[in-house]
Amino acid sequence: MWAWIINAFRVAAPGAIGYFINDIGDAVDKFIPEGWRDKIRGKDGGLAWWFIALLFLMLGGVVMVVLKLVSKGGKRGKMFSILLGLGAAFSFYYGAGEAGFILGTALVTLTTGAGVVTSQNMNFVPERIWFSAGTQLTGIKVSVQEDGTVFDSSADGLTHIGVNRIIGQVTNAYVITLATGLMKNKNVLLEFTNSAAQTPIIYYDSDSTPKNVGNDIPLYLQMMKVPLLIGGNDFTDFATLSLPSLAAGDSITILYKDGTIQANMSRADLQMIQGFKQTVVNTPIYMVDNLDQNIKSVTVNCLAAQTGFLQRAVASVSRGVVAGQLG
Repeated sequence: MWAWIINAFRVAAPGAIGYFINDIGDAVDKFIPEGWRDKIRGKDGGLAWWFIALLFLMLGGVVMVVLKLVSKGGKRGKMFSILLGLGAAFSFYYGAGEAGFILGTALVTLTTGAGVVTSQNMNFVPERIWFSAGTQLTGIKVSVQEDGTVFDSSADGLTHIGVNRIIGQVTNAYVITLATGLMKNKNVLLEFTNSAAQTPIIYYDSDSTPKNVGNDIPLYLQMMKVPLLIGGNDFTDFATLSLPSLAAGDSITILYKDGTIQANMSRADLQMIQGFKQTVVNTPIYMVDNLDQNIKSVTVNCLAAQTGFLQRAVASVSRGVVAGQLG
């Protein structure tokens, strides 16, 4: 019986240990200190050759010792240990850090009723959330432990940003971009405030996972409310600037990075420019789109105080703030 168990273990061990080692590779970024993550990776984001070699030696040695003890040191056990160690090492090499992150689609169904808040916790920040609601939600707030509030918007902001760069809007649907890619290992609280007797479903998706090394790090597309006072209001550090209360007599001046100045623009001008990049430009969609990072500054001259919504690209607090943006 014992011999049968040993042989079964020998047959099953390579695959089992291979999967286990892949899990180690996927967990490297979680357990390696922040300051070392860039050091153990190459320019392409993969693990550095010396780190892989070190893991080969360590993991192969552990496997050899275990199987040597199990096989009582016989020649077959030693040979199998060597082959298993090599197989496990190659399994790690081709799988380390590349294990997939399985996502769902539907996140939560909102509780019906105006002003009713539905909360949801997640252990990652998805790239986008989206929903379809006959009456725009009163607000959405996304908070991340240690990083603070990364998205905070009322209905006006959701209507603006929810259709930005959308080519063909699904009826009453709004797409909210939270980050430039999937941000794993985050303690996240999402709060959705309903606006009517409706039960919209919140969905989420991500189609990219930055390697979190060098310039390939995930960034929040942080959204916040900004006050605009009577007179000139200057903005220099943003990805989008939404102005839902912009009046017909207000004006906007844009200074581009190449020195070009577009002065005294009206809200109708903003709508026309938005039409270059999206199909939904209905009133009051007045937005300055700087996702391409070609704008140096914007001055908004207001005849009355109002509230705008600004988005900017921001890194996790542990990585520091990225000055500006996506470029």
